[in-house]
Formats: sequence, C-alpha cells, structure tokens
Amino acid sequence: MGFHLILLLWLLQTAASQEANEIGCEEICGNVTIPSPFGIEPGCHLNSWFRVTCIETVDGRKPFISSIGLELLGSYTDAAVMVNTSVTYHNCSDKVNKGNAAYNQDAEIR
Repeated sequence: MGFHLILLLWLLQTAASQEANEIGCEEICGNVTIPSPFGIEPGCHLNSWFRVTCIETVDGRKPFISSIGLELLGSYTDAAVMVNTSVTYHNCSDKVNKGNAAYNQDAEIR
C-alpha cells in the first residue's frame, strides 16, 4: 500500500510538471526559478496551495508562497523547496539581540 501511495504521488507530480511545461509555465521571479508544481500564472500551479505571488520589494522582486506567506528561496530537490522564515526570542536573557532574528530553513512542502 505504501509503495502505491508513493508511486501515485510521484505520478501526480510528474503529470503536473509535464502539463505546466506544455502550457509555457517556465516562470521566474527576481532571480528565483519557480519549480513545478508551484506557479505564478493561472493554470501553472497544482492548486491554490502552490500559487506563488511575485512581490516588488526594496531588494527587488521576490516570490512568496501565497497560502503560507513565506518567501520562496528556490528549489532544493524535486520534492522540496527552500523558504525564508524567522525566529523570535522572548524572555531570553542570554540573547544579546532580544528582537527578531531571521534565518533560512529548509522546509519540505508536500
């Protein structure tokens, strides 16, 4: 059963990737290539969870995953992307910076 589920997920991603490439969904936002099944244009993302919004910032255009509001940094593998998220320190007397500290973290979105 587990093998069939993995195979089904792989087939769905492959089909979505092929369909996106067939309709001309090679998309770039800033210096980030948007990997399938993500996409900016209608019909170029698998569903609303994979929709990317390209936003103009003071540092140039940056892609954000619309459903979770995190910046898409790039593709890590065929099954994972990198996003930018932050950490907040609260009541940590041993931390010099008691404000927000940003760091990059790999996160798999499945």
